[in-house]
Amino acid sequence: MTAWLAENLWNLIVGGGVLLLAGLCVRNLLPGKHNRGCGGGCAGCAHAGECPHSGAKR
Repeated sequence: MTAWLAENLWNLIVGGGVLLLAGLCVRNLLPGKHNRGCGGGCAGCAHAGECPHSGAKR
């Protein structure tokens, strides 16, 4: 078992890195908390009336 691990160590490291990057890409594509709301510049936003910090009355 130790010999196999020593022979395949770089393959495991590279494969783990690829899986990590793929997981981060999938996480970024899923709708979540980071996609809600806006960054605060709601003056020209189509949803300015819905934004809590736009100053517009509902």
